[in-house]
Amino acid sequence: MTSQPIRMPDAQRHRHPDQRRAEILHVVNRDGGARIGDLARHFDVSCVTVLRDLRRMTRLGLLEQVRGGAVAATIPTARATWTHRAALPAHHAIARHAAALVAADAAVTITGDVMSGLLAGYLVGVPRLTVVTNSIAACTVLSRHGRQDQQLVLTGGERTRTGALAGPVAEAAARSLNVDQCFLAPYGIDERGYTAADPMEATVIRSFLAMASSVIVLADHTRWNTTGVATIGPLNCADTVIVDQGMPAAARRVLSGNTGTLVTVDHDPEGIGSLVSGR
Repeated sequence: MTSQPIRMPDAQRHRHPDQRRAEILHVVNRDGGARIGDLARHFDVSCVTVLRDLRRMTRLGLLEQVRGGAVAATIPTARATWTHRAALPAHHAIARHAAALVAADAAVTITGDVMSGLLAGYLVGVPRLTVVTNSIAACTVLSRHGRQDQQLVLTGGERTRTGALAGPVAEAAARSLNVDQCFLAPYGIDERGYTAADPMEATVIRSFLAMASSVIVLADHTRWNTTGVATIGPLNCADTVIVDQGMPAAARRVLSGNTGTLVTVDHDPEGIGSLVSGR
C-alpha cells in the first residue's frame, strides 16, 4: 500500500466522530484507499482512533480494512484475484465520471452490483439530490453520509444473493417513480445486451429503465463477454455507456454502434492496483 498525502483543508481536520468517518469514507472512495498513519495525522487523532473507525466502517460494509489501512469495499480486497485488482481503478474512474453527470435537484436511480455503492459514495455531496435504489450498498452509504437535503428512497423487497432488493414490492416501487437518470452497473455485457445475475433483480431493473429519461451504463472491461442468467435489455436501451480503457477495441466498436454515447475514461493501472496488492 503506497502512502500519499490526503488532500483536505486544515479546518476540516477536527470533526465530530460521525463527520470524521464520513470524510474517511470520502477519502477512501476518492483515492481508492488510505493508510492509518496518514488519516491519523490529517484528522489529528491517534492511530487507535482511526483503527476503531475503520473496524466500525468495515462491519457496516462501507469499506474494507486491510493491513495498515483500508480500501473501498466495492470488490474483494485481500482475497482479490489479479483481475479484480486491475479492475479497481477502472471502477473508480467510471464512477467518478458518472457522478459528474448528476446535477443538483436531480432524481436518479442507482441499480446493479459492485459499482452501485461506489457511485453512491461520489454522490454524497450533490445538493438536493433524490436517489431511488434497490441497492443495499448504495442505501447504506447515502443514508449515513449523504447531505441532509438529499432524499433517499429504498424500494423494499426481498434481498437477493447479489445484495439487491427484488420481488413484487421492489417492482411496484420501481414502476411508480419517475427519474432523470438511471445508473445501471450490469453483471455482464455481450453483443446481445445487458444481463443480471438474478432473474428477480433483472425484472426490477427493467422497470427502473422504463421510468428513466436517460439510462447510463457503468461497465469496466471485465464485464464484456460475461453473461448473467437473466436478460435486462439490448445494448440500445442505454443512452450513455461509460467504460474504461481496458475495454477491448472490438467491444467498444460494438457498444459505440448500438448506444447514443460511448465514453472511455482513463485510469492509472498502477495506482489503486498497487494499493490493493500491498506493494
